[in-house]
Amino acid sequence: ECADLELTEDLTAVAVFNSLAGTLPEGLSLTEVREINEQSPSLMSLVERATYRATGRLAAPVSPEALQLAIDAFLALPEIPVQRKNKAGEIKIYDIRPGIFDISGKLVDDIIIIETELKTGSRNNIRLDEVMDAFAAHSKLPLQGKFSLFRTGLYRGEKSPQMLW
Repeated sequence: ECADLELTEDLTAVAVFNSLAGTLPEGLSLTEVREINEQSPSLMSLVERATYRATGRLAAPVSPEALQLAIDAFLALPEIPVQRKNKAGEIKIYDIRPGIFDISGKLVDDIIIIETELKTGSRNNIRLDEVMDAFAAHSKLPLQGKFSLFRTGLYRGEKSPQMLW
């Protein structure tokens, strides 16, 4: 995750790092703190793409070939409509297919691991949970429960994405 902080007093990046590092909940750790110019755009306004990993348990065996066929068929869909509430609380239909840049998958015993690259950011954000729900429904793979979802990277730039941090 990344965050923008606006401080009420001048502190060095090292001081901010040390102050925050001791207060984070278990399982979270800081990797870096940087000072930026006040006129710089927010970090999240720079984000255009994100990579994710989704893992799930299979209820029955699936071959690597069957998994690849399911991924290929999903990516070949001309549109993938999902229902989403807008800010006004109205349910709208959105086509998430244009924001799915890549999907790959592998099997480790009875675990399915899906890697994705999606459009994200302040405009036309594609949600991984919607992608995985649509994939599960379309693929008919024998999943046991829901996928566990993890973000693995944030990128800026549409044409040749660069890691944000």
